[in-house]
Amino acid sequence: MTRIITLATALLGCVASGLLGCAASGASIDLPIETDAGSNQTCNVSQTACGEECVDLLANRSHCGSCFRSCGAAQFCIDGNCLASCPSGQTACGGQCARLLEDPLNCGACGRQCDEGLSCSGGTCTCGAGSLVCGSACTDILSDALNCGSCGTICGSDEECAGGVCACSGYATEVSCVDGRDNDCDGLIDCNDDDCVGALRVCTSGCGFGVQECRQTNEWSSCSARPSAESATECEDGIDQNCDGVDLACADEP
Repeated sequence: MTRIITLATALLGCVASGLLGCAASGASIDLPIETDAGSNQTCNVSQTACGEECVDLLANRSHCGSCFRSCGAAQFCIDGNCLASCPSGQTACGGQCARLLEDPLNCGACGRQCDEGLSCSGGTCTCGAGSLVCGSACTDILSDALNCGSCGTICGSDEECAGGVCACSGYATEVSCVDGRDNDCDGLIDCNDDDCVGALRVCTSGCGFGVQECRQTNEWSSCSARPSAESATECEDGIDQNCDGVDLACADEP
């Protein structure tokens, strides 16, 4: 079903009310709009389908409180009502009323938009609680090890950021003996920690690949090579993989 409300009908309504100059004075009038009541337009919960458009009837000057009501040129649509001025605490911005202290599209001034991820608080674009703008992004300074407690505060390799403070990662022992980190925060790293005595790591010598063992003296043993087949892809690499005393020469390409 199609409903048409003409501008003439709207003006006749003004005349009947003794308000012939209502349209010229900027008062609200019904729109000369055609809308399809059977439209299949799907809108989100805060909007209403007006013809083929989805609009916010509480704030849209062209559809204020109803699909068929338009506010005058000098009016604002506030909570579905056409008003001559913005309510206290709001400022006129491009035909709409905005709260400059909290509107991320008009933060502190009309048209000043906050970057994605930022909110407007007190007229300033800020991050949420516990976060700061570090560089160009919001950063959780309570857990970010590169910005712990403040931008640029970097925790040590054996620490984590907890509650904005760099603290030991909390492992009971050295969980890895080859990562170059003091996992248990006792000041000893890898083989220097007694937790790693007996641990093995892969090594490379002039004669193949082998392993090293962390000794009681907290030093790695010499590389104990284990002979392996020497393939063409390992030719002339400076390593005698099969321990025959000769580094495999690469065959000349044809």
